[in-house]
Amino acid sequence: MSDPTILITLEQAEAALECIDRDIERNYTDDHPNYHDTGEIIFLLRRAELRLRLIAAINVNKGK
Repeated sequence: MSDPTILITLEQAEAALECIDRDIERNYTDDHPNYHDTGEIIFLLRRAELRLRLIAAINVNKGK
């Protein structure tokens, strides 16, 4: 089963990326995730995948 396609504007993608980056900085600047909590690890991996997809989409649309 493939992932559904969602269309967002470049502005929305950049805003989402900024939110993810701020969240990472705020939550893990001085602390590390609980690597024994599989729920937290899955959340972090999904967020990392979303971050990479947003960066790739932004770069494609900006011609980088």
